[in-house]
Amino acid sequence: MTDTASESSEKSSAQEGYGKICGTFISTCDKFLGRLQTSIEALGPAGSPPSLTDEFLTQFLVEADGFSSTCCRELATMIRASSTQPEVRDTTEPVLAKLIRNRCFDRMDSALLNYFNLLERLNINLSQVRSRLGDSKIRDTLSLPASSSQASSGVAGETIPVGARGKSAAVLKVLEYLEELEKLPHELLDYGAMKLFPAEADFRLENEFMLNAQDGIQGTYQGALSALDRFEEVKRKRWEDQRMAETANVKEAAMNSLLNTNAKKTGFGSLVVGGVCAVLVWVAFSSGIVHKYVMIGEGVVALVGVIFFFRGIASLTKS
Repeated sequence: MTDTASESSEKSSAQEGYGKICGTFISTCDKFLGRLQTSIEALGPAGSPPSLTDEFLTQFLVEADGFSSTCCRELATMIRASSTQPEVRDTTEPVLAKLIRNRCFDRMDSALLNYFNLLERLNINLSQVRSRLGDSKIRDTLSLPASSSQASSGVAGETIPVGARGKSAAVLKVLEYLEELEKLPHELLDYGAMKLFPAEADFRLENEFMLNAQDGIQGTYQGALSALDRFEEVKRKRWEDQRMAETANVKEAAMNSLLNTNAKKTGFGSLVVGGVCAVLVWVAFSSGIVHKYVMIGEGVVALVGVIFFFRGIASLTKS
């Protein structure tokens, strides 16, 4: 096989691997987000604020954990069957799924664990939840003694009344979890490539498929966010975040403009100094005075002129 044919085969293999990872993420994520949107819409008629229930809050915990478990399980099956590495193919699917979850879903599970700790503080009954959870941090926490579980949240003994404030805090945690979701494709593609074809990993392709994965869930992702916007606290939080982002962009643009202006001033000023030095050297040289101190002075002035000239060019180029 020629080098060109070999490179083409490797690229095709990498594209296929990235595509399978991307497809698994999109399919499992779409189902999860679709169920979330349906659950929110079932809380009340359109046009009116939904009434949060304990059942919805616990169901979100189970659904989010189930999404992670399903995604890891399907990825483990695909990676084990397609990997070029014998040690990966020899790893059992449950073990590989656990490895994927620990490596790729750490941020997601941390956000979900914060949500779980909040539900505990709201005194919501979670006794029936453990049997419905996958092999995750949440199930591990539920296996701990009550005192240890409370200590893990850092607020032992503290509870929040199940009222407007408590429900607002819970629904904002749902929003935080979804915001982490968009960062997941990068982790999955990066880890998947390492397990599937480490010698053929392509960062350009990986970035391309990461954008494809993010675009692939935009319909259901925006649908879930729109459903969440029915909660006034979510709508307010998203509006505040957007305003802060826009303010930061305006400040950054203003700072860049100021830096460019300063760079131009520095550039023109340096060229003027360089020009003055050149004139002084020319005048001293044309006068015909031959004296070692005059010649040393000419050399110093010439050197200063050259330095300021190139400094001016560099500053104007940056601006």
